[in-house]
Amino acid sequence: MTGFDDMVARANLYREAGADVIFPEGLHDADEFARFMKASPGATLANMTEFGKTKHLTEAEFRALGIAIAIYPLSLMRIAMKSVEEALVSFRRDGGFHGALERMQSRKELYELLSYKPGDEWRYPANRR
Repeated sequence: MTGFDDMVARANLYREAGADVIFPEGLHDADEFARFMKASPGATLANMTEFGKTKHLTEAEFRALGIAIAIYPLSLMRIAMKSVEEALVSFRRDGGFHGALERMQSRKELYELLSYKPGDEWRYPANRR
């Protein structure tokens, strides 16, 4: 980022040229998002990635700031990979995954999540005919 004012100027030029949404990179907190939204009103995307520059903001906080789109692109992967790491430690220690069964999604839970009944043709989404 070459500076906040330059970022706002470029964002406004993109908006004038017809951009559907602006993604301001590197904002640090809600105050900076609020300043950006005041200086460059319009559809804006926030990229919330843990361990990055931005203090963690919730979806509700982004909505209150007028942010049209808030993405959390790595959150679920990081949660899943931490679980994978813990399961692999358990596997190495115990020689199997039996110690991790209570943390696993059962087949029944998966089928319920997908609205799937074995033997029936599966449609996505389940209510589509």
